[in-house]
Amino acid sequence: MMKSFSIWRVWFLIFLALLLIGAVNHKTLNALKVKHLLETIKTHPDPPDGSKRTAEVSEAELNDYIGYRLSHEKNPTIDHLDVHLLENNQVQGKIILDARQLNLDLFFSRKMDFDFKGILHTRRGAGRLNLSVLQLNGQPVQPGTLDMVLGAIALSNGTAPTRVDDWYALPEGMDHIVVKKGKATVFY
Repeated sequence: MMKSFSIWRVWFLIFLALLLIGAVNHKTLNALKVKHLLETIKTHPDPPDGSKRTAEVSEAELNDYIGYRLSHEKNPTIDHLDVHLLENNQVQGKIILDARQLNLDLFFSRKMDFDFKGILHTRRGAGRLNLSVLQLNGQPVQPGTLDMVLGAIALSNGTAPTRVDDWYALPEGMDHIVVKKGKATVFY
């Protein structure tokens, strides 16, 4: 009798473990991989010989991480952000902003759907996106339109306004990024 109770307990634990493993989906695993990578980059000192370490992040992992971060934001102004990594440091994507939350819904529809394409430039821990294409709700617009939206976001967050073509700090510890089709190589 005691032996059958122990076997039942083992099978129950195996079933429970499989259930828990299945609950952690692939998107969450991708997001946690990128999160762990960012923490590792932040805490690893430079190699003694002055060389740079590298790590690769796939397009899917990056998008899953972005989705993970957005889902944990309080009062997010960004509803959705999706990027496609192309050859020669080119990045294409879509960002959907909540115009109502930014008090811009009088000028734009409730959602501002920006499609963009540009070349990512990075150096010495900073990066910027040089836009070649920018559309708002399917219509071509000038980067100044996005600058106005960035100003509204800064105003709502109580931070200094920025422009699309400004240099932005990369996550701590990163030196630069090289983008190829479907992946980004991070140098740190």
